[in-house]
Amino acid sequence: MKRKWIIPLLTSIFAASLIIGITTAYFSDSAAVSPDITAGTVVIELRETFTSPNNWQAGETTSKQIYIDNTGNKRAYVRVRVAGVWQKNGLDTALDINNVAVTNNSSEWTEHEGYYYYKNVLNAGESTSPLNLSVKLTNIDKKYENHTFMLKAYSQAVQASNGAYMDVWGLSSLPPGVEILSLP
Repeated sequence: MKRKWIIPLLTSIFAASLIIGITTAYFSDSAAVSPDITAGTVVIELRETFTSPNNWQAGETTSKQIYIDNTGNKRAYVRVRVAGVWQKNGLDTALDINNVAVTNNSSEWTEHEGYYYYKNVLNAGESTSPLNLSVKLTNIDKKYENHTFMLKAYSQAVQASNGAYMDVWGLSSLPPGVEILSLP
């Protein structure tokens, strides 16, 4: 007689646990959310306008304009270094460049330790005002015949936030006159 009750009892317990399990599975859910974090970019492009004079004579001045475009998506500090070299047949020579004077005529740029710094933070999608340089041949002698003077420009940028210029450029502070964003 006890056996007659055991099978229906076990069947009822099994059916009840199956119903509870299905109901629990039906009404429960889980999901994981991870935030999308995209790093910003500092990307610049250098543009320049320079017309090399033909038959450049001592005392003559020409100009070079340099622009930096911020094509990244972060605000940036920018700086430019210029280096002159005399070339012959497209190859650099060891001729002295001290007979060429380069002068900054731009109020929006400041020179400091061999670099020209743009005084304003350059926002994403914007361009600098031109770095206007006067290039003057101060003197010349026969050894410079058939040579061409090249004024090469090299640009650098670093994000304007978090004092990145300190780590990247090794500066303890920006040059006087350059806009400084406060550190967080």
